Amino acid sequence: MKRILISLILLILAFGLAAHGGLFGLNFLDELAYADSLLGRQGFFAHETLGNGILYTTDLVPWVDFVMLYVDPDTGLVHGWSVEYNAGNPEKQDQSVIDWLHNAHGNAVYVDHEREVVGWIFDESHVAIYSYTAVGSLRVMYYDFGRPELFVLPQ
Repeated sequence: MKRILISLILLILAFGLAAHGGLFGLNFLDELAYADSLLGRQGFFAHETLGNGILYTTDLVPWVDFVMLYVDPDTGLVHGWSVEYNAGNPEKQDQSVIDWLHNAHGNAVYVDHEREVVGWIFDESHVAIYSYTAVGSLRVMYYDFGRPELFVLPQ
């Protein structure tokens, strides 16, 4: 009985470590219906589909411009997402997002000085990165290197 309990605990821990939870409670390989309802409960609604990306916007969260989900059209699974924050946000607001990322993902970060990107490498395929856009918006992206074609948006 003790071995079964220990095995169950280890199994639960393994699944928990594999989840890579991120901003807005999203996870790699969430089903689209679940991710959609999760965002909906936080005031975000699907606004537009762009290739494999679904753009979510809100009027309830003024510091966020949009959330984009990158979805496999065959399986309906989320392989990544990005969040773009408002360029007019005070530095304190952006810093609270960055602090959340460090608390959630740890302080062992990868820094690419040339591209001005800071990121976390979860495994051989999954990363989270943040950077600032040309207009000064904080952008956070959760990316799946195993499915780069899903992140190409139509021009």
